[in-house]
This record gives sequence, C-alpha cells and structure tokens, in this order.
Amino acid sequence: MIKGKIHSRKTGERQPIQSRGIRTREKIIHSGEKLFSREGFHAVLADNIAKEAGVSVGSFYAYFKDKYDLFLTILDRHLDRITAVVFEWSQNVAWQENIDTEAFIRDAVQMSIRAHRDAAPFLKQATQMAISNEVVRSRLTEKTDEAVMKVFEKMLLRLDNHPNQDRIRVMSYVLYHASEGVIHDIIFNEGNVSEKEVIDELSKLLTAYINGIMHNS
Repeated sequence: MIKGKIHSRKTGERQPIQSRGIRTREKIIHSGEKLFSREGFHAVLADNIAKEAGVSVGSFYAYFKDKYDLFLTILDRHLDRITAVVFEWSQNVAWQENIDTEAFIRDAVQMSIRAHRDAAPFLKQATQMAISNEVVRSRLTEKTDEAVMKVFEKMLLRLDNHPNQDRIRVMSYVLYHASEGVIHDIIFNEGNVSEKEVIDELSKLLTAYINGIMHNS
C-alpha cells in the first residue's frame, strides 16, 4: 500500500490525504476529463492522461487502477453534483397550495439543463458509453434519473387528491423520459430553434398530459 493514501470504497482508487497528493490526483482528474470529453473514452490511454497532467504514468497508477476507474470517478463526481443541485432546487421550490403546473415543469426543465450544462462534453461521452456499458448506464439511471423523477413525483402527489402510488410513479417516469430527449438535445447539440420556445412547448405538452390524466381519473 502506498504511504499516505487510503482506498476509496466507490471505485477502488487510492485517495491521497496529503496536500501534494491531492493536487496530483486533481490534475489527473482534470486532464482525464479534458481528454475523455474531447476524444472519447476508447481513444484515450493512461499514458495520454499522465502526459496531459504533467505526471509520470506511475503516478497515474498510484491513484487509479486504470482509465476506466478514472472515468467512473469523474462521472460520479458530476452525478453527485447534479443530484445535489436537483435536491437543493426541490427543497427551495415554493410548494403553494395551488401549483402552476406549466410553470413548475418549465422551471424543472430549465433547472435540469443548468445542472448538466457545465459537464456537457463529458456527460455526452458517458451517455454514449452507457449504451453498451451497464455500470455507466446504472450510474446515470440511479442518480440523475431518479433524482429528477422524484421531483415530478412530489409535484404529482400535490396535484392528486387521491394519489395512486403506482400511477404516480409511472407518470413521473413518463414525464422525465418525455423531457429527457429534449434536454439532452439542448445540452449536447446546438439546435436551430430557440431554446426558450422549445422549453415552452415542452412544458405545454407535459402539462396537457398531466391535466388529461388527472381530470379523467
């Protein structure tokens, strides 16, 4: 075991406890994210990351088992931050007695876009990787997807005088995944339409869906 470092329970990499080691590890993480975001996971080697960070390959392996270990560390860091943003937003929302459904959905979509935008290049690579990688896919699903769906669940529970938990869960799933494609397109691609107009139209569409279900129940 390398002196001054302990094992992380998340990914197995060694965690530094001295300031010099912390700085070295952060340089590796920063360089890894830069290269993964620009070139994709498969095109990047541990040697490339070490060179970009200005450290030896041995230093890279002192903190991470391999480049996949580093990739998951970066992903977890971003997902933890996004989840925290979603939670803070949901706690600060004014849950009035009469909820303006359309305004709530618009705000929720805008919040999700803001939370993802800073890490968009890396998250785009992670989303593509999730197609064939179960670990990456489960991390994305269990963290950000669940966090946003819980926000929709909370809203629906307030709107429904006689809530059915199974139906609420299904509706929140539909709301999230109906908006997910639009959110990803706004974050990952530069469209030829107005972001505000797209969000407004999406909010109207999802509001019509909610009102139709609630009024016919």
